[in-house]
Amino acid sequence: FRPPSADATVIGSWAAAALAWAVPPPRPTMAMVEGHGAPLREYLILFAHHNMYFNMRFHELEAIAGLLGMSDKAELYVDQPAPTALSASPLALVRLPGEGAARKLCERAVLVKAVMEVWGTGATISDAVASAVAEGPAGRERRREFLAPPKTYQIRVLAFGKTATMDDKRRIF
Repeated sequence: FRPPSADATVIGSWAAAALAWAVPPPRPTMAMVEGHGAPLREYLILFAHHNMYFNMRFHELEAIAGLLGMSDKAELYVDQPAPTALSASPLALVRLPGEGAARKLCERAVLVKAVMEVWGTGATISDAVASAVAEGPAGRERRREFLAPPKTYQIRVLAFGKTATMDDKRRIF
């Protein structure tokens, strides 16, 4: 492919469309992803459960992460050893360079149902809130765009492979 010269005639729109189709777009790399070079943040990935493809969820995640420039499993997964296709959980805790990488992951993945940034962790809700507050002003500013009025939030309890009763949900809180 070479760009047309200044004296080239304008080609028809169908030919331009065919030419654009014939030249594949560049593969996304970390340089194209927002936040490259920034410290990695933790994200919780919820996979869609499909009986035929559930065992392929980590293969898909690792392949897309490789396209984004994260080919090292130890860098991608928070938990070590890395989960395998035999893992029963529909969740995976991963490290990504930012929201841009999370968005690109969602755009390409079929088995990813949701990607959520982890703001805090702990054995209890109090511990999780304390770890989120410990991030200081930078973490507060990042959360503010999602929690500031007039926005609202909702806490949902999801059960995998069973139905959680209202009593179960209350006990979790």
